[in-house]
Amino acid sequence: MGKRKSAAVPKDLADFKSSLSKDVTRSLECGLKSIRKKASDGKSSNDDDPVTLLPVQSALITEMYTGDTIRQRSNSRRDVSIISPTGSGKTLAYLIPLMSELSAGVGLLQCIIVVPTHDLRNQVLDEARRFLPNHRVAGDTKDSVAQASVLVLTPGRLVDVLPRVSPDHLRFLIFDEADRLITESYFGWLRELEAWMPAPAPHTGAHMLETRVRRLIVSATLTKGHIDRFRLHLPLMIKPQGDMAIPGTITETVIECAVDEEKMEAIEWLVKEREYLPCLVICGTKDTTINLSRALQETAGQGACDVVNCIETSALSGRDIKPNTVLVSTDVATRGVDLNLSSVIQFDAPTNVATYVHRVGRTGRAYREGAAITLATSAGVRGLRGVLNKVSRSREIKWQRWNEEEEEEDSGAE
Repeated sequence: MGKRKSAAVPKDLADFKSSLSKDVTRSLECGLKSIRKKASDGKSSNDDDPVTLLPVQSALITEMYTGDTIRQRSNSRRDVSIISPTGSGKTLAYLIPLMSELSAGVGLLQCIIVVPTHDLRNQVLDEARRFLPNHRVAGDTKDSVAQASVLVLTPGRLVDVLPRVSPDHLRFLIFDEADRLITESYFGWLRELEAWMPAPAPHTGAHMLETRVRRLIVSATLTKGHIDRFRLHLPLMIKPQGDMAIPGTITETVIECAVDEEKMEAIEWLVKEREYLPCLVICGTKDTTINLSRALQETAGQGACDVVNCIETSALSGRDIKPNTVLVSTDVATRGVDLNLSSVIQFDAPTNVATYVHRVGRTGRAYREGAAITLATSAGVRGLRGVLNKVSRSREIKWQRWNEEEEEEDSGAE
């Protein structure tokens, strides 16, 4: 079921040393080793092990920094669209051009990164400061804007900051979770940004030698409509796994339940199974989230699980995820929150492909193993199949009926 793609695999950074400067290579090595050490949870990690780039990162370097001089010069004036699964390393991918092309130590604004939420802003700030140690990277505090080379801002704060900064030395505009940025009620921020920007130079004659502001838009679920809204110039399309993709390290399972009561039986059994913990249970509404978290606290939470109602993202930020944690939330938890989870369980089936991709992306981060389980009533299976058929994947989905042991791999037949 869905569009079959070959599994993307990480590549050694050493394969790209001839395409990147020594300073960029060194910064990547140091930053990636620190991430690897943090991910090892205190276990010993060998610094001599090869440093690897995830598929979206190696694809970006290949498109932007390899090939002959003419190709690189041509690509240097093109905008970039990055489409890659949630948790696949997109943030570092769009930081690589900044590492390569920003001027260090000049105290001039050279890049603005726009993100839809405060949680995602904090995550991007951490990554940018790790990989851009020679640049001042600032968030949205009033006293941090001056002398910053890179600003990471939510749309509302961006509108407040624009009158106090100059676009004269700007090199990059980056829009993270671009599809969400233009569907929120605050879409007017983009018109304000366009008015603040200087008029673009013509793409002909002597103007071709001038430096232009490059735009990068990033998401797991970009469409042509999204790309058109950002007015990209001859965009380079970087999508190593295709559109609407699921990493090959995530196993997908659908459990068909005859009625809603069977869904409750299934979810109670799943959260008691240690192999699925820690997990995130996603509900379609706030009321369902509240009621389900209470029910699980009364049953599965009796000493076996730590059931947490995370109806607001503030309950997720900085949370220490224990091995027996069960987070129950709505779709507010499906973007801009980086959690190390064994599985995602969709108590309410998604109604569109973008929702499915972002939900599933809460597990299997950075190509780790993960499990995505969807509970669906018999009445909703047909609609769910329509959603799943639009997803790119490298392995089949497992289908099973609740209380039946036999499992089948879906071949795409309706």
